[in-house]
Amino acid sequence: MIKYKINVEVKSDLPDFRLFKVFIWGENHNIDSDGDSFNPASRSWTDLYMSSREIVDESFSVSRLEDTPSIYEVSSSNILIANRVGYFLAKETSHCIFIDNLKYDYSFLQNKLGNDFNLDEAIKRSNLSVWRNSNLENPYPNLQ
Repeated sequence: MIKYKINVEVKSDLPDFRLFKVFIWGENHNIDSDGDSFNPASRSWTDLYMSSREIVDESFSVSRLEDTPSIYEVSSSNILIANRVGYFLAKETSHCIFIDNLKYDYSFLQNKLGNDFNLDEAIKRSNLSVWRNSNLENPYPNLQ
């Protein structure tokens, strides 16, 4: 199975990992996830895995590179999912991606997200998500 990989330079705190689900699939999409976030609202996680329980072959992982801690590798067997995750992570943290060791602005991926993906709607729903209001003291702002 081919794994598509995109490296993202991270220059700021990471987003709440739950925002990836909202951006890619929507707030109510059923997923499985795993990672090393010590608190769901942590902005300093280093590993994330997420998989749709509703759509076959829509999963991804994000991992910090050990030899270059400012670079996170996005990988997926689905190129569209890899592009969507890479786009979102770069948009949130630095705007810079690397594909085959060539540096690009995250907008390079804008037309590589799939015809069925509404980028404007994905950005809107992630910007309005309750997870934007999470923090270590209040990791579940949706319960208030």
